[in-house]
Amino acid sequence: MQAIANRSVAIGESFHVVSPAALTLRGYAESMAAWFGQPANLRYLPWEEWKTAVSPEEAAATWDHIAHSPCCSIAKAQRLLD
Repeated sequence: MQAIANRSVAIGESFHVVSPAALTLRGYAESMAAWFGQPANLRYLPWEEWKTAVSPEEAAATWDHIAHSPCCSIAKAQRLLD
């Protein structure tokens, strides 16, 4: 509706329509830890190292999730369309 109402700035543009409160995988892990009253004890590992710590099925599912998860922002729509 905002694109229609603001046609002059919307023509020729594309916008992501996503939650302004979307979480990263890290944010999700931190939220889950907090839910259970625990601090998140997280560290980043190179993929080749990380995948050796889980089953091949878990590694495949995680890789599929990471490889196909888009990273979208509503910032452009907020800026141009209010």
